[in-house]
Parts: sequence; structure tokens; C-alpha cells
Amino acid sequence: MKFVSKDYLGLHNSGNILQPATLSNPQVNVLEKVVLFLDNVDEIDHDHRGDEARQARGRDLKLVLGLRRAPIGLVMSMNTFVAGILPREIVSRRVLQRLPAELLFAIWERRVVRMLTTLPEAERERVGRQLWAPETVAVVRKLAAATDTPLALLIWFRYLAEEDLLSLSRISEGLERLMEIYCPTVSLLTLRQVAAVFDTPQSTAPRDRVLAACDYDESTLVQLQERQVILPRDFWHSAEFVLNPEIRFLHPQVAALLDG
Repeated sequence: MKFVSKDYLGLHNSGNILQPATLSNPQVNVLEKVVLFLDNVDEIDHDHRGDEARQARGRDLKLVLGLRRAPIGLVMSMNTFVAGILPREIVSRRVLQRLPAELLFAIWERRVVRMLTTLPEAERERVGRQLWAPETVAVVRKLAAATDTPLALLIWFRYLAEEDLLSLSRISEGLERLMEIYCPTVSLLTLRQVAAVFDTPQSTAPRDRVLAACDYDESTLVQLQERQVILPRDFWHSAEFVLNPEIRFLHPQVAALLDG
């Protein structure tokens, strides 16, 4: 079985140019190998703005479509630029549903156990007591209930832990501080207004509603896209947006859950 990632094929996370000769490379002969193409599963890169980014994504897409010639292939992607095109070429498709809170908490537990094994014994005991403390576990469970992606949970937890804010009464305070790092050029008031235009934390909102929440300031809307506070529902037509899972704590429904 051949595992193929974008880096293996000469692509970078920012979507740089794919060398045309890559698919003819004997190491990646799609006619002879079982091919797995995993794209942006970590959700780190949502870049989509500008002609250069779109052209780079188009080159990625040609690569993915080329993989259909393999005897067996798996394409896993978090990007709509792939998901929106694959149905034309690949008949068998499956949508991965959102992860439940219990599974997210289990992911956090595994990360903690793995991290503790890397520490010296004396430090392992001290750090373990802090991480398995009832208050810490309660905070993590509340965070897991407020999101549906592992990355958001782990980012939130790490920030609260590093800032010594792992307290049920300080979750909202800590996450609001995180926004000062995440999107320092847009006020927290505006960010809350934008989050509120989405009917649910996972739903879409049309561009005009998002722009209205920005007080019709196009420059603010641009900043929200560049900082990836909002993401396009359809890569090729940015008429609707979704909230980035990492900042959904600003949505009224999630804020009420965290404050409850």
C-alpha cells in the first residue's frame, strides 16, 4: 500500500505548484499502487483567496482526479474544493459525521496519556495530578460538548492550560483572550455580531448578512476571511460562509453552554 500526502507529492500545505512529472514518478505509479490521498485533515490550511490560491487548488484537484486510475483509492478531504468536484468522478462517497463529545474527550485522554509517557517520572506524577484533577476534567468535558472537531478542542484546552485558566468559571474569559491573538484587528463586539448571524454554530450564512454584521465595512469582511474566522461553504463560489470551528465559542448557543 502506498501512502500519498501532499508533501510526499511535492505539494506544500499552502498549495504550491505540483510538478507535472510527479504522477509519472515510479514511486507513485497510480496504476500499480493502492493510493491514499489525505488532504488538510488537520484543518490547518483554509486558504482560498486570490487567483494564485485558486490556481494552486486547481492543480491539486487534477492530481486527486488522476488518482482514480489506481486499483483501489481513498481520498479524504476537509476542503470543499475537493468535495465539490469529486462526485463527478468518484461514485462511492461517504461523509464523515461530526464527532460526539464523548469521542472528543477520549481523543483528549489519549493525547494526555501519550504526553505523560514522555515526561520524567517525578514530573509525570505532578503534571498528571493537574491534568486528571476533577476541575480540569470538567472543563475538558464542557469544551468537548461545545465543539465537534478535535483541533478546536485541543487548541482551546492548550490555551487555557498555558494561561492557567482551567476553571469552569473562567472558560469564556480565556477564550475571549484567545481571540486577541487569533484576530487582533477586529473588535470582540464585531466578532460576536458576526457569530450571531449564523442560525446554529454549524449553519451557513449568506455574504450580505455577514457584511451587515460588519456594519457594511468591506475591509472588515476581508479581514475575517484572511484570518479565517469565516470560511466559504463552497470554495468556488464564496456566496455563503460558515464559522471556523475554532471560534464557534462566540456563537450565542455555544457561549450559553460554556457559561451554564
